[in-house]
Formats: sequence, C-alpha cells, structure tokens
Amino acid sequence: MSRFRRADWLDLGLRQLGKAGFDGLTLETLCRASGRTRGSFYHHFKDMKTFVHALVEIWAERQTEAVIAKAEAAEPGARGAALQAAVGGLDQGLELAIRLAARRDPVFAAAQARVDRRRLDYLAALIAEERGLVPDTARRMAETEYAALVGSGLLFPGEAPRSLFDLRVPA
Repeated sequence: MSRFRRADWLDLGLRQLGKAGFDGLTLETLCRASGRTRGSFYHHFKDMKTFVHALVEIWAERQTEAVIAKAEAAEPGARGAALQAAVGGLDQGLELAIRLAARRDPVFAAAQARVDRRRLDYLAALIAEERGLVPDTARRMAETEYAALVGSGLLFPGEAPRSLFDLRVPA
C-alpha cells in the first residue's frame, strides 16, 4: 500500500466536502474513505482544526490564485476571456459547499470572506483595465458580475458558471 501523503488527505478533504458538505468532513469519514487510520491522519495534521485551515488554504490556492494566474498569463486585452475560461473549470459543488460551511464555521467564513475580497479586487482591476473604467464603476460592475456568478452556481448547480463579463454595455 502506498504512503498517503498530506496532499492526498487534502485532496480527499476537498472531494468529501464537495460531495457530502460540512457534515461529511469528519475524521471518521475521511479515514473510511481513504482506507487509512487516524494515525496516518495525525502524522500530517495536529488535529482537525489544523486540517481545516490547510483545506481552506488549498481551496483558495486552487480555486482563486491559480485561476488569477491563468488570467494574468494571457496577453493584456485577453485576460477577461482567459479568466472566464478558467472560472468555467471550477468545481461548483465545492464552491457551494464552502459557502454553506462558511455559514457554520468561523474558519470557513474567514476564508470565504478573504477569497471573495481577492476575487472582487482582481475582477474590478481587470474590468477597469480592459474597459477603461474608473475604479468605482469597475468595482460596481465587478460586484454585479461576481454576484451573478455566485448566484448562477446556486440556481444552476452542476452547470458551468454563467458570466456577464462578455456582455458589453452600449456606449
């Protein structure tokens, strides 16, 4: 049997959270799903709190920082399209599970708030850059876009996120 690494526990935790929600994120459930013992878990994590902190950090990295990096790798003027393509690949079930967990757990709530700010800040800067808008207008547009994105995930679970980014406001 191969060694179950820290990254394997975190991958499993994200899958479990996306599949079963906050209540499915227990040590017993994780051990059963991994076929590993509590000792294996505790070899990598001091306790569940440490695990949850690491879990929200890997979620933020994969579902926010990696997405922004993909957009930033595109040429100026094409970053909005690159962002939209990258957002289309996000795990919407996991996004919903994180939002629901944030309503019940302060660690998830703090991570969700931090990620929402990061996403909104990036989107506002991108809208300002690509559309030549003043920061306040770009921020309002970013908030509307992000609200539509989050809302579409709630209204149309399992579908690719819907975006307003490509809609152009007539001059």
